[in-house]
Amino acid sequence: MLWLALECPRLALEAFAAPSTRTPLAVMEPRSGRRRIHACNPVAAAAGVRPGMSASTALSLCEGLCLRERDPAAEAERLQALATWAIQFTDHVSLQDRRGLLLEVAGSLRYFGGLAALRERLLAGLEDLGHRCRHAVAPTPGGAWVLARAGGEVAITDPATLQATLGALPPARLELDADTRRALEGMGIRSLAECLRLPRAELARRLGPALPADLDRLLGRRPDPRPPFEPPERFRSHLELPAEVENSRALVFAVRRLLVELGGFLRGRGAGIQGARLILHHRDAGDAVVALELVHPSRDPEHLQAILGERLERHALGAPVTGLTLEAERLVRLEARDRRLFGREGPAEDDTARLVERLRAHLGDDAVDTLRAVADHRPERAWSSVTAAPDRRIEWPAPRPTWLLETPRRLAERDGRPQLDGPLALVAGPERIESGWWDGDDVARDYFRARTPSGATAWVYRDLRSGTWFLQGWFA
Repeated sequence: MLWLALECPRLALEAFAAPSTRTPLAVMEPRSGRRRIHACNPVAAAAGVRPGMSASTALSLCEGLCLRERDPAAEAERLQALATWAIQFTDHVSLQDRRGLLLEVAGSLRYFGGLAALRERLLAGLEDLGHRCRHAVAPTPGGAWVLARAGGEVAITDPATLQATLGALPPARLELDADTRRALEGMGIRSLAECLRLPRAELARRLGPALPADLDRLLGRRPDPRPPFEPPERFRSHLELPAEVENSRALVFAVRRLLVELGGFLRGRGAGIQGARLILHHRDAGDAVVALELVHPSRDPEHLQAILGERLERHALGAPVTGLTLEAERLVRLEARDRRLFGREGPAEDDTARLVERLRAHLGDDAVDTLRAVADHRPERAWSSVTAAPDRRIEWPAPRPTWLLETPRRLAERDGRPQLDGPLALVAGPERIESGWWDGDDVARDYFRARTPSGATAWVYRDLRSGTWFLQGWFA
């Protein structure tokens, strides 16, 4: 087995969507009866804000500081959202102490092209989500977690190297209780290697059996099973904003974070979505919903952001937004050819569907129409215009021109041949259409493909009752 550990030391900050990379943000919590800074972003730190500082001092040092109360529930929810996203890399993700994740990646290495490639993609995805995590790889989950907390960002694949690397660390890296830590200090133990050299029976007698058992699990001498995280059947992720947002354009950055999470969730399930809901939460008003409808299923965050961004720009905010929730319930299984982990998804023919989706998002759902075939042989009655709908395609019973005239144009005739800027050459036909007797608009026509003197291809017909020639349309 091979475990990749992710520790999230900035989770208290990352539980909130950053309003801007230039906005100072700090999270505070009560300590000794006063509100003190728990964590702050680099912009606030550059102004002199430090963890442990009182909130009033931080505000005096940093003009425009955005202060939020620490929210453990939001942190736990954010960690679960990260676990849901990480399912795309392995089917065994485990939550670790509400501070990080453990991923068993041995079975994923071949698919991703090796450990280095997997780590690169994982870390790039985390950065996209706005998370900076310490990480490490080791043959045991406990060993990977200890090394990640130590900040080494190492990748160890064999037990011997793991033991040597862990041995150089101080015992405090094991998160020992206060009594055990003081006892080890009293014994003069300064590294885990010194601790490992002590006789196990003596170590257990003096400090209890828990420490030797923990050391054995770290080194893989004892089993260390980790319960797998069970992802939800449907996607739902909430993001609290650190400050109220009054402009819909300012929501796009936070929305992208939710869509990247959704993309990871969908890739892990080999699925896409054809619809989703973005819920805008307001402090003193009811929630508003921005709907996302697609012509074809997708899980590409870039594409989804483009569509949702257009819809957000058209949405007038009735009140300042305090939080966002993205929901997607209708998952659609994607074909194998669409299963690409990164980059653009889907074949080239999806370009038309994406264009329709962008137009609908920009102009409105009712402003974009498509064609539907109607069971009628008369060309002028063989189609109707309908609102563009998911997975709507048109199939004509026979080849038809891309441009039909609204009213057929009568053509001159000379020496028995139809004329259009000169004599027309009939290159295909006739196709006889006799229809419409039931509604009083019956026709009897012979249709031909005809070439003009300039080389264009026209669709013409001869009325069988009058013998007159008409131009019906043009082929591309």
